[in-house]
Amino acid sequence: MTVVLSHKSALKALLADRSVANDARHCMPADSRATCKELLTAQSRFNLGGKTLDVLMSGRDRRSFDPGLVQLHSPASLEGIPAFIKIDNTYIASPELCFVQIASSLSVIDAILFGYYLCGDYRPTSIRQQTGNQPLTSVDRLGQFIDLLPHMRGKRRAQRALRYVVDNSNSPQESRLTIVIILPTRLGGFGLMRPKLNQPIPGTMKIGDLCWFEQGLILEYDSQENHAGNNQLNADSIRRAKIELADFHVISVAPQQLKSLQCLNDLGELTARNLGADFRHRSSSFAQKQRALHHALFLEQKKL
Repeated sequence: MTVVLSHKSALKALLADRSVANDARHCMPADSRATCKELLTAQSRFNLGGKTLDVLMSGRDRRSFDPGLVQLHSPASLEGIPAFIKIDNTYIASPELCFVQIASSLSVIDAILFGYYLCGDYRPTSIRQQTGNQPLTSVDRLGQFIDLLPHMRGKRRAQRALRYVVDNSNSPQESRLTIVIILPTRLGGFGLMRPKLNQPIPGTMKIGDLCWFEQGLILEYDSQENHAGNNQLNADSIRRAKIELADFHVISVAPQQLKSLQCLNDLGELTARNLGADFRHRSSSFAQKQRALHHALFLEQKKL
């Protein structure tokens, strides 16, 4: 018998050791049943104590398990699809499968944010991994996996969210800033071209936050969390000056700017002008949609 972890339990197991995210993918075993003892062993092995286990299981009477221990999910539609990472005798849903499973219960905006988290190198403060923060997956890998899936719960939400995910985000706020810039105006965003995130800047030894190299523009997000005082502020100023010497225009973005809708609009207009884009909003409902998006991204501040 085999334990198959899914949804949030699988994600937590992957976060405990990100290096396994690159392991070979396996199809789900034909017999995905497990005993209570095997489930408790997996719970201890992957440090999942205190949480209800999300488990894929076929042909098992749900009444035979304590609902405080196990939340059973159907493995339907996954037969023959390489969607699991095998560790010892436990199968763990891959980051790609976790994206589809978890996105099914999220709003579109939260599903987009979740995609940035999986494809980025940051982590929520509630999780302390012992290994590095390399991305669990990438936009390309997510897209290729979703294309393999037949119709299943979460697929359409995941497909829609993935359109607006960019690889290599360094922080939640960097992700939110990118989302509001590239999301189409019909969803309350500025509808501008997508940047590349955290890329080496040509002609320098620096890394740019949001980069449009062909247009000569870089947005730098100055997180106050990383500022230790005047020395750090001076270092940031010198860094921007060096980037500008390499013929890139740098726009600095402070956290307080993102909390003001007017400041955010000013930033969008300035970014559009530097990209040579049209910033006019033709939809009469844009203002309402923009307020809703701004509130969801920058005022609610949900933890990923």
